Amino acid sequence: MAHNIDTESRIIFLSPPDVSDITPDKQNSSDIYFGDAAYWRIKLCQILPPELKYCIYTDYDVLFLKPLDELANIDFGNKWVAVVGNKCFKHNEKNWEKYFKEISEAGQEFNSGVMVFNLEQWRAQEVWKKFIPLKEMDFACAEQPRLNIVCFGHNVMLDPIKYNAWGGEDIEQTCVILHFAGHDTKPWKGCPSECKKLWWEYAKITPFYGILKDEYLREISKK
Repeated sequence: MAHNIDTESRIIFLSPPDVSDITPDKQNSSDIYFGDAAYWRIKLCQILPPELKYCIYTDYDVLFLKPLDELANIDFGNKWVAVVGNKCFKHNEKNWEKYFKEISEAGQEFNSGVMVFNLEQWRAQEVWKKFIPLKEMDFACAEQPRLNIVCFGHNVMLDPIKYNAWGGEDIEQTCVILHFAGHDTKPWKGCPSECKKLWWEYAKITPFYGILKDEYLREISKK
């Protein structure tokens, strides 16, 4: 896939990968909240420059509260990805007993919102191809169950309190990445969150503050 690099800022502009071979048929799926973009991370190794060995991926609903130095120096060995352990599946997920029970009992259940990809191994093992047989399976949480199934036994587990915190009183002292996970926790949509004030403090120093504020006002006017 083609990519362009701005040599002054080192910003890489990527063309979205074709994920039609790994995404489910939306008309026959309970996966109604997620579009193809949720699956793009699975093919990052194909669209990022081949000289890149590692890549830190996060969802858009995170705050970086401290430097990411440790994530840039993970000892992967031959593991494919580093992830944050969290209870992220509902026990009423279809195929729970068949797939997720073993993952859960091994303590390797993870949330896909914060991941560090070992791109060398992802390319060498052609990991994206392992998602093709899961295409027709019906999961409510989009790519997250599929990533857990494929990467089981091939992941490095990171501290979720540091790298995927979902709240807490001492959040600024303990965590590196704060994640506003879930549909009902987005501060810019007027949702309640114990870290809502912190999010708006960061929003004010971005060039998007006006846009975010307008969206917030539209959302709360609907309530």
